[in-house]
Amino acid sequence: MKVELIFATPLEILMKTIRISHASENRMDSRGDSPGQNDARLLKRIIEMRHMSTLESITYNFHIEDISRAVLQEISRHRIGYSHIVKSTRFTLGKYLSREIPQDPPFGEKEKLVGKLCVVPPQLGKEGKELFVNATYNALFEVTKLFSLGYPNDVVKYLLPESFKTELYATVNARELHHILKLRLSEKALWEFRAIAKAMYEEVKKRHPILWESFDLDKVK
Repeated sequence: MKVELIFATPLEILMKTIRISHASENRMDSRGDSPGQNDARLLKRIIEMRHMSTLESITYNFHIEDISRAVLQEISRHRIGYSHIVKSTRFTLGKYLSREIPQDPPFGEKEKLVGKLCVVPPQLGKEGKELFVNATYNALFEVTKLFSLGYPNDVVKYLLPESFKTELYATVNARELHHILKLRLSEKALWEFRAIAKAMYEEVKKRHPILWESFDLDKVK
């Protein structure tokens, strides 16, 4: 799994939207992502008072790779202030599995292919991992068999395991990201989504530390 922040609205834009309500633009001292003393004090006060609507003017764009179709279902439940574009199996599946693979190669070869194309849950012990790898490999083998019989992506995709890897570009505003992190950094969240959320948090904290330094990870466990 890889999460990369590829764009963030400059903090200067956020401060313009915050200050317009009180016509205090003349006190603004931010440049780009660097807040001046006046704006830093105001922004911290805004966050402490929970005026979260102002954060909707900050947009983040992420490139998220090597995640499972299983976690994609979880991500898709977030629909307000968040959107994404996903790599389509309908148009791309044949690029990865159109050629038939051996039916029963040594376990090491199965493990290598499954690890390349699918997400393997790290919680699995030795026996569980063997079961998982064998079952997933068999599914991938049957996928290639359907391709060899001439079926298109639209039909073959129904046989894909939930663990099959995909990637997406996500757009989310800072207010909704705050909400997502509160839900998905919890230990009750799906482990893979928790890892994605943690990586997203680390990315935005590096870009806009003043916005995220008050976000307490311990309170969402």
